[in-house]
Amino acid sequence: MNGCGADKGWLRPPHGIFFKASCNKHDKGYEIGGSDETRLHCDIMFLKYMIIDTWKIDSDITRGYYQLWAMIYFLGVRFKGHKYFNYK
Repeated sequence: MNGCGADKGWLRPPHGIFFKASCNKHDKGYEIGGSDETRLHCDIMFLKYMIIDTWKIDSDITRGYYQLWAMIYFLGVRFKGHKYFNYK
């Protein structure tokens, strides 16, 4: 588990520390691996966990900003994550 962002650095999220626990759960799911359906489920849960993280923020504007980043991270793993998923 390496937190948020790919080992080789194609995307280093600016809010990786805020989403670190969610990123680590996602990394664990990719490590366990499985099928395309498993990967999709893992990615959806990643987005869900990040959105839950944002509800800890009191400011609506700041929460919206972090939710936007959550969606960017989600799209990043959907488009590039296949390289890191343990397909079985």
